[in-house]
Amino acid sequence: MYVDPNDLSKFVTLLYDPRSEEPPACPFCGASEWDMVEILDDSDIPQEWRWAACG
Repeated sequence: MYVDPNDLSKFVTLLYDPRSEEPPACPFCGASEWDMVEILDDSDIPQEWRWAACG
């Protein structure tokens, strides 16, 4: 998952080995337990991220 629309070298992987010590931390708040949110309408996507929307 890319975390900066202006610098694609900044990303966090969403794949991890469930046998690892802990899941990946949120790159924004550091939380180790978090969920994805399904975007149902393109207008819910911030303008700077719309280039990445498939549709």
